[in-house]
Amino acid sequence: MLEPDANPSSSPDETPLPAEIDEYLRRLGAGLDLPAHVRAEIASEIAGHFRDSIAAIESEGLEGDRAAREAIARLGNPTELAAELISAHRTTRRLLAGAAGGVLHATLGAAGGWVLGIAIVAAALCASAVVTGTLLRPPTEFVFASLPALRAALAGLPMVTALLAWACCVAAFVAARRGVAVSTRISRRTPAVVRRIWAAAGFALLFVAAVLMVSAPQNLVSVLSLLAVPFVFATGALTSSTPRVSLPRRKVVAAIGVLAILSASFARNVPAWSGPPPDVADTPQAHAAQLREFDRVAPAWTYIDGHPVLVEGGGLWGSGVITQTVGVWDFDPSSSGAAAQALSQFKDVRFEAWRAVRFDASLDIAEWIPDPAYSAPYATAPADFNDVQFGAGRAQAEFDVGHVRTTEWIVFVTGIGPDGRRYRLNEPEFNMGGGPLESSFTGTIWQWLTAST
Repeated sequence: MLEPDANPSSSPDETPLPAEIDEYLRRLGAGLDLPAHVRAEIASEIAGHFRDSIAAIESEGLEGDRAAREAIARLGNPTELAAELISAHRTTRRLLAGAAGGVLHATLGAAGGWVLGIAIVAAALCASAVVTGTLLRPPTEFVFASLPALRAALAGLPMVTALLAWACCVAAFVAARRGVAVSTRISRRTPAVVRRIWAAAGFALLFVAAVLMVSAPQNLVSVLSLLAVPFVFATGALTSSTPRVSLPRRKVVAAIGVLAILSASFARNVPAWSGPPPDVADTPQAHAAQLREFDRVAPAWTYIDGHPVLVEGGGLWGSGVITQTVGVWDFDPSSSGAAAQALSQFKDVRFEAWRAVRFDASLDIAEWIPDPAYSAPYATAPADFNDVQFGAGRAQAEFDVGHVRTTEWIVFVTGIGPDGRRYRLNEPEFNMGGGPLESSFTGTIWQWLTAST
């Protein structure tokens, strides 16, 4: 319907149109399914046409209501005229131009929204660092100590994926708003129709991209964050108006600066997430309990002077790879020690990557042990102690664990002894306040959903 304030018949600078003409414009507006600004333009044009037409008819000898009715008759049925005007405005060319213009401005809006999203996420991180490290430090420490799964979900590379997804949510909202506005203006379609089209198309495209195309470190938090992006885009497209928040620019800049300065002590203020301190975890009781759990992998070979045959040489981990190095306890290139002689009796010496879980050895001690739900290692690799790359008496193995949702690992070295049984030759050194080797799933959401645990 034509906008009431856009009716030219009510303009004080022009002669009011007859009632018949006002009724005609009302019926015409009711049939025009076009944006408001386009209907206003058409109303002005048709009203001007009527004035010119009435003036011409009156010059031919007809006056008053007869001239108005003749002008209406010459212009035709308002419903049919509305259909013709809609067809003239909604051309394929305008539709394509509206789509192209909308995509272009949505892309520009996404770029600006991305910068805004990064700023918002950074400010939120600064604020959370200050709040959890000062005001809420005791309850935060209690929560993370009581819920190790929550602590693991908010640490590591998948959390970076989640943070970037949150920034993408802001970019998606801004992009949808700009795309809808430009497409509506150019294509001459009504905003309601354009919003539904953009919401459906954008949601489908972003959902497919998030689930099947975006490959990144993943966990449940990052998966939910990425899936939020298409929903936020659809919300932005369907929203008829964007709420505006007016804040003094200087105060915003000052607040961000203060948060940045306070969060400089983030690592010192936030709760420690690296496990129990050495003086708590390194106890005989915890160590003995852990060794009993290690025996489920394979019984330990007889210790030599209280030491295992092999000693840990360091472990590394990345987004989807863990690396473990071991060495013979008393290896000397000029002589063969007892540990080296013992190792020479073993066959099929190999690294075994086992899934790990936390083990509560006591009320205040937590250790890492092989997951009791599994009776076999996830992967194995041969141990070559003569590889010149790692030095004589040392061996190293690398496991690609980026396609399994397990994130904690313990690597053992086992071998078949003289009696034909397999024995454990090393003792992973996680009883000194440390934790297991950690990894993160790397891939798409679909791969994460279908991956084994």
